[in-house]
Amino acid sequence: MGAALLAALCMLLWSLGIATLASFTGTTANSGSTFTAATAFSAGTGMRLASGKFAGDGVDNRAITGVGFRPDAVIIRSDISKEMAVMRTSTMTGDATKPLVGGTALTANLIQSLDADGFTVGNSVGVNSSSSARVFWIAFKAAAGQMKVGSYTGNGTGQSMTGLGFAPEYVIVASASAHSAVHRSSTMGSPYLFERAAADTGAVTSLDADGFSVGSGLQANQNGTTYHYLAWNATAGAMSTGTYTGTGGDYRSVTGVGFQAGYLIVRVDGTPSPGCGESPVHAPTIVPFGVNNIASLLFATGIYASNFGVHKFEPDGFQVRTDCAVNDAGKNYHWVAFKDSP
Repeated sequence: MGAALLAALCMLLWSLGIATLASFTGTTANSGSTFTAATAFSAGTGMRLASGKFAGDGVDNRAITGVGFRPDAVIIRSDISKEMAVMRTSTMTGDATKPLVGGTALTANLIQSLDADGFTVGNSVGVNSSSSARVFWIAFKAAAGQMKVGSYTGNGTGQSMTGLGFAPEYVIVASASAHSAVHRSSTMGSPYLFERAAADTGAVTSLDADGFSVGSGLQANQNGTTYHYLAWNATAGAMSTGTYTGTGGDYRSVTGVGFQAGYLIVRVDGTPSPGCGESPVHAPTIVPFGVNNIASLLFATGIYASNFGVHKFEPDGFQVRTDCAVNDAGKNYHWVAFKDSP
């Protein structure tokens, strides 16, 4: 096709509203007059992930902006040791946020709303205390085929949530009532809590072809209770799950993730060893890395995993040190990794 004819065709399509020149991406195939088009004709169609931090100031109704999108879920963890991670999803209405650890119902004055370019926090100690030097946040935006946010009402017996459009590799379920949040990945043989204790066996009983199933446990299916869920599909370059066996060796690299993650969750398999906390950890890229720093936060109280937890992200995985939460010799560990996928 001649250059002049091609230009005329593009202008015609643009004028008719069929094509938007600003959203069309092409790459040159050779030095001649032909080209190949990228598969994406519009921006922002993939799952989004962002993380950041701010210093607490104790001011109520404080807007945190610059996220880059309207989030469907936000997780926050402050640097106050007695606090814990909290999460709000787009299906939670009013001023309501779920503490991820402990049997606490949806709570006000934490993440008060999810906004066009960020979120708003209250002045609760858990999210915005004036004594917090650093408050860490992780934000997700859902996308068809990659991430789904939803809710359902418990029936007390057992049910399956369908219509996700994919077979999920990772699911989080958060009760609106005073029951602990649970999570399960495709590599886990049972659901887990976001703390050291075991989850209710009747919580997430399976990950299915188009959704997931829950049993009769209170943590995921109390009769009449509302539950909020997040579900992710394994997607090349955006989300994956896996396992590894701990060696106890320092600076141990775990590979096979498929990309350099922007957010990582690690959870020991089975019952933790006596004398070892082995609390699940999560690591956004905003947490400092390095020999004298840490890369992983606790969901539970205590702020950080030790300096010997998750150490850094690598091009095809991540590096762990010797802490039993991530690298006890002979123990199996589950990981879930995410990357921004615009």
